Amino acid sequence: MRARDTTLTAFEATVSGLARAAAHNERLAGDYARLAAYIAREGRTSAADLFESLSRHHAIRALEERARLGAVLHERNGLDGED
Repeated sequence: MRARDTTLTAFEATVSGLARAAAHNERLAGDYARLAAYIAREGRTSAADLFESLSRHHAIRALEERARLGAVLHERNGLDGED
């Protein structure tokens, strides 16, 4: 019986990295949004604005990562279909 090769292909590593990055940014966006809401209730609007901005930044980054992931998968499927 052959030992299973556990190394990732370049494609698998790319997909995994993009998915992890998107999930990380989605978590940060949610965390910052909750923190901004809490701080806003305390009446510290300038601090809340900062965390709302950070939340938007990470939400945008997550969308970018998801779009890159979609493009990589689309490209892979398109190339596989041509063979």
